[in-house]
Amino acid sequence: MTMPRIKMVHKVLLLVAVPLVFQVLFVVVLESLWQQTRTLKRASERTARILIGGQRLISKLEQENVPSQELAFLTAKLQRPMRSSSKYNEQIEDLKRFETAFATAATTTTGGANSNEYKRRIDLKMYVQRLLAEEEASLAPDKAPSFEDAEQNIHRMIGLALTLNVLVCVLLIYYFSLHFASRLRVLVANGERFTEGKELLPPPSGNDEINEVDKVFRDMTDAIQKTREREHQFLSMVSHDLKTPLNTVLATLNSLSEGIYGTISETGIQRVRKSEIAIERLNRLTNDLLNFEKLSSGTVALQLVPVSVHKVLTNAVESVAGFSDFKGIEIRFSQSALSVMADEEKLVQVIVNLLSNAIKFSSANSSIDIEVREIGSTNVEIRVIDKGCGISEQDQARIFEPFRQGETHAEQQGSGLGLSICKSLIDAQMGAIGFSSRENIGSQFYVRLRKSQEISSVPEKISSITT
Repeated sequence: MTMPRIKMVHKVLLLVAVPLVFQVLFVVVLESLWQQTRTLKRASERTARILIGGQRLISKLEQENVPSQELAFLTAKLQRPMRSSSKYNEQIEDLKRFETAFATAATTTTGGANSNEYKRRIDLKMYVQRLLAEEEASLAPDKAPSFEDAEQNIHRMIGLALTLNVLVCVLLIYYFSLHFASRLRVLVANGERFTEGKELLPPPSGNDEINEVDKVFRDMTDAIQKTREREHQFLSMVSHDLKTPLNTVLATLNSLSEGIYGTISETGIQRVRKSEIAIERLNRLTNDLLNFEKLSSGTVALQLVPVSVHKVLTNAVESVAGFSDFKGIEIRFSQSALSVMADEEKLVQVIVNLLSNAIKFSSANSSIDIEVREIGSTNVEIRVIDKGCGISEQDQARIFEPFRQGETHAEQQGSGLGLSICKSLIDAQMGAIGFSSRENIGSQFYVRLRKSQEISSVPEKISSITT
């Protein structure tokens, strides 16, 4: 059976509603206790007025020459606080009869007290004394709660209600935070595992928006994975079905230019050389695509070993000698005894790319300088300096992005992957790459790597690093 779906907004409302219900109940109970306290207070005040009025009436009854009118007035005044309770209805009627009798006596006598009035005074005195005794007895601690007891009950109720409310709030917050946080941590962990190429964790429990986000994320990762697989298949096809025929065509063109298949005209030789340049450009594009795919998929293994900087520069300059000689560009660098921790082949690839770009964007019959220097006590910097067209300011921010090229010279086009590959290779070797450039003045690209002496425990090689 499918569990009922409770959205996050409903859970948040529940988190707010439960403490709110406790607050309402607390207010209702507190109001009830307060009403009880007010009732006790009014009863206490009424009793005090009865006792004071009764004592005053008794005091007057004990005097002989008190006018009947005053006694009638005091008797009527005593009735007022007693009217607030139905318990004293009968006593009030009796007091009314005494009040009427004294009022009648006041109209028929001129002063003093006859025997009947004296008897009524004695009866009234005894009656009021009995009323006062009953009133005092009704307020005895064992008969009714006191005002102080009511206050203590209110204080206890306030403390209990606040404690329960805080406890419920803490428990609810803990439950919901644990419930949400644990499930959100699964989403975060899956994001990290996806970037690292690891298997995703099982979906979080529940049936709300978090699960919808998880489902969308899993659909997205599946789509990305399928796209990567198709990309890998495409690049494999490029490697096998495109590069091999290109090499075959290039070998044939080389044979034609060398006269192996017979003598051809000067115009034919020029056409063959142009075709060789086009095929080499396609080969470089194919190599760039393959290198970029390997770096993106993390399948490039690097062996970091102590490498002679001078050896790397010599190999790189020899690799671009044909290109530099064709443009009449001189590449100058000095002998260096420094060594760095690097993958020699990949570092040569990076320097070749930087030199190729410098040659490409430099004018004919110019020069390119390579400088090597120590940066602090732990790093070595290799800097390639040209006097070419430079990089415009709008292009500098994106120069290391894949498939990005500067627009300074539109005729100098390539794959747009060379510098992106260089950055990935240098980053994988725990180094840094950067540049400074001024348009129409030239550019300086630098590579910084650790000196081989920085890791004293490295003998010949260290363990391979996979990008």
